[in-house]
Amino acid sequence: MKINIENTIIHCNAYNLSNKNKELVVFIHGAGFNRTAWFLQSRYIANLGNPTISLDLPGHGYSKSDAVKSIEEMSYLIEKIIKHLGFKKAILIGHSMGSLVAINTGVFFTDLISKVILLGTAKKMKVSQVLLNAAKENISEAIDMVIKFSLPSDVKLNNSNSAPGFWLPYMARKTMSSCALNTLYSDLTACNNFIIDDEGLKKLTIPITIVAGEKDIMTNKKQGLELADDLCNVRFISIENCGHMMMIEKPDRVNAILKSALE
Repeated sequence: MKINIENTIIHCNAYNLSNKNKELVVFIHGAGFNRTAWFLQSRYIANLGNPTISLDLPGHGYSKSDAVKSIEEMSYLIEKIIKHLGFKKAILIGHSMGSLVAINTGVFFTDLISKVILLGTAKKMKVSQVLLNAAKENISEAIDMVIKFSLPSDVKLNNSNSAPGFWLPYMARKTMSSCALNTLYSDLTACNNFIIDDEGLKKLTIPITIVAGEKDIMTNKKQGLELADDLCNVRFISIENCGHMMMIEKPDRVNAILKSALE
């Protein structure tokens, strides 16, 4: 499906959009990825009867426009998409960079967002200068670094029994390599520069679920707990033997968490 937002074409997988009586579930991918990161979750949630979209942010997947430069701009884009589709309420599910977009959209548009689910998140998602430099000058090296810090060693070597048939390092490399030029650098810079509105965060009363991987190096469990400490209506869940790409490493566990959070 294509959505035209002010002459920016957004590609997405969409399900059950005619059901306007329920809240729209929006899946937001992380830096350098696209909607396929959620292929084991989006259809599962849609089959529960929820109107659901998983989208390619600009510069990712089939959305060929220039990448959006900041988390704030991405939040405004998500708000416009929800309203364009005719929904009055939405639930946001974001991974990594997408989690920053999700929580920031919840802070900005409190009347529109009813729940937020954050996977692999942090209050301050600082990116090392080494990775930023690689993303700008040597994309192949940058992708290798992201994979190294995202997946536990046993998964990199032996894959994950939870996702048979998929070699996760190859899958991650293929996805990130498909992005438009400089998109990964733009995404990582947006994460690095983002400063959340602390006052807005403390006033946020909607239910928020934070999911962390025990072996995640990109956004470790401690960072997720630090964000949880600033929230008044939060549930924190840690997944054992899991890294940063939890949606594909542990899809059944993630799906169960999402189902519970949506109820």
